Amino acid sequence: FELEKVMNHGLTELSKGEIQRVLLAFSLLYGSASVFMDEPLFAMEDRQKKSALEYLGEFAEKTGTTIFISMHELDLTRRYVPNVLLFYPNRDMDYGTPEEVMTDEALEKAYGVPVAMLKKAEDLKIEELSQTSDAILQMQRTVQKD
Repeated sequence: FELEKVMNHGLTELSKGEIQRVLLAFSLLYGSASVFMDEPLFAMEDRQKKSALEYLGEFAEKTGTTIFISMHELDLTRRYVPNVLLFYPNRDMDYGTPEEVMTDEALEKAYGVPVAMLKKAEDLKIEELSQTSDAILQMQRTVQKD
């Protein structure tokens, strides 16, 4: 997870991506049979996301750990996740491989927008979350200095 350079730093000194990688690594330390992760790739660079997903897949295979991840990045989900649980607004859900579950029709039903708009909506949400996270980190650093 490329954590060597952050080992002697406090969380308030780390970037969002570094914090996310620390939390991801920490979540695997206890040897649980199942691990639940909510948006574990948030704020990571693209290469780090791919590396993390590859590592999680290998980790799950080697240890027998079941890893549940909530993700909204459709391309990464299709490429790295063996099974998908897609939730619909009416509380129905579909389970299967990404090819089986992530059809255009199913994604439009789940997200409530045309598939062509999903990528744009995803980019806007990531930008908004990133700006909010930046503001929170800046406030924490300001408070720590005072």
